[in-house]
Amino acid sequence: DNGGVLLTDDSGRSYVTARFNHLDLRTTRDTDDIHFSTGTTTTTKMFIQGDTGNVGIGTTGPNYMLHLGGDTTSAVNGQLAFGDVGNVPSGLIQGYRVDGSYRGELRFSTTTSGGTVTQRMVIDENGNVGIGTTNPSGLLHVSSGTANEDCVVIIESDTDNNDETSNPRLELRQDGGSVIGRLGYRDNTNSLELINQASEPLYLGASN
Repeated sequence: DNGGVLLTDDSGRSYVTARFNHLDLRTTRDTDDIHFSTGTTTTTKMFIQGDTGNVGIGTTGPNYMLHLGGDTTSAVNGQLAFGDVGNVPSGLIQGYRVDGSYRGELRFSTTTSGGTVTQRMVIDENGNVGIGTTNPSGLLHVSSGTANEDCVVIIESDTDNNDETSNPRLELRQDGGSVIGRLGYRDNTNSLELINQASEPLYLGASN
């Protein structure tokens, strides 16, 4: 047998029932929303939109299946935290509003062994990706920042030393991929190659 509670007011009905070992919370009309509140206030903490099923956390107007809202007075517009040791997350993804406008960023952070949450990567409003920088000036901008250390980018292939035809390589393409230059290692020869596959010369110089 299933037990339940019927909640009514002048405009409709809602049900809280136990059904097939599950808790069922529902309304009788598709347009009725479900609000979740805590404490002594009526401020909604989580919201399920009746006609769409969209879930809002921090917002009562979710436009997506899961919509994380933020403090309208803060630059952070919703965030996902992963793990929690002493109220410190192991990782963090934040939606960030730039300059109080529609310009938005995604910021990715991890936590150091000392418990400091540190931003590691950003995708800015132009789609530029910054690793080690909060202000990428190209599609991919990798920086060691102000630290007194080298900035190292590793491109690795054949990690098990089992396929000698796998090569680490950078390819430069334009004109629909018909023009290709590449920098990398040549098959099984341990030779470094710098090749322009077009008919134009290969230039090496110290100026334009």
